[in-house]
Amino acid sequence: MKKAALGKLWVGTSGYRYAHWAHGAFYPQGLKPADELSFYARHFDTFEINLSFYRLPKLENLQRWAKITPKRFVFAAKLNRTITHYRKLKDCAGTLARNRTLGEGLGKKLAVILAQLPPNFPADLSRLKDFLALLRSDAGSWIPRLAVEFRHPSWLSDDCYKILTDFGAAICLADWGACEVRRPNDCDFVYIRRHGGHNAGCYTEEQIRDDADLVHKNLAFGKTIFVYYNNDVNCYAIRNARNILTTIKDY
Repeated sequence: MKKAALGKLWVGTSGYRYAHWAHGAFYPQGLKPADELSFYARHFDTFEINLSFYRLPKLENLQRWAKITPKRFVFAAKLNRTITHYRKLKDCAGTLARNRTLGEGLGKKLAVILAQLPPNFPADLSRLKDFLALLRSDAGSWIPRLAVEFRHPSWLSDDCYKILTDFGAAICLADWGACEVRRPNDCDFVYIRRHGGHNAGCYTEEQIRDDADLVHKNLAFGKTIFVYYNNDVNCYAIRNARNILTTIKDY
């Protein structure tokens, strides 16, 4: 029997521009802000765009990011909060279509879109179905992959998992508050998001090893894996992203 091909792995951080990463903390002393992404891309091959949650980046900025990063580099981007937090996936076709700027600017380097739902949004499976169906229309045709991060525990049901699987979306494996998600659904990619205890904690060697085990297992199944660290304080995200890459190399 032919052995299955290994999947692909991308590891990076949620965002790349933080004032406390400058002046030698991660970015070299004197490095211009305009050159930070090029420097970052020498260490990691992806980052998660958080800015798009608050406002859409300008088209020319997205195009520049795509141009100055290496060929293998890819981007994840968060859906705008108008869709996920204000309208809570309802009546959002127009806003979703306007988010197309992300696809137009990044082109083939846009690898995945993250829909992060708020903790005050309990499970509404009918609304989730309608939203996922909308993504199959022209309004969502620019989205290559979708991951959904739930922050209310009522979403963590077998029925919700099945809906995501039926539509080819992935549940985000995240460790935020009371809604920690450890089990992936049946999808061709896995999306891992590590917050580090409200963005401030650093993961231990044991925790990194646990995630590396999960990554290695799913790579062996031929799945594409995205891992993002959101614990930006004290450059912990940088440290932990490096940690997991080093650990995975040991397998």
